Amino acid sequence: MTFLVGDSIRVHRDETIRPSRGTWRRYREQCGFVVMVGDDEEYGVILSTTRPPWRKDPGSEGQLSYDSAAVLWFREYELIPR
Repeated sequence: MTFLVGDSIRVHRDETIRPSRGTWRRYREQCGFVVMVGDDEEYGVILSTTRPPWRKDPGSEGQLSYDSAAVLWFREYELIPR
């Protein structure tokens, strides 16, 4: 599944196929929004359960800007739609 900027997602992965290691477990089952799409099927996500963490800036030609929240990068197989 391909995600677009603004899509609401949940962090989830099939750990029988890809077991988690390191700090990945702290993000398990958290919800957020896609804010960037990178190369190699990676998505920049900001974890927020209330609303999309961005606003449309006037004169920015459609670019989205978001407050100073940390962008976390996940692979496509680690995300599901919410």
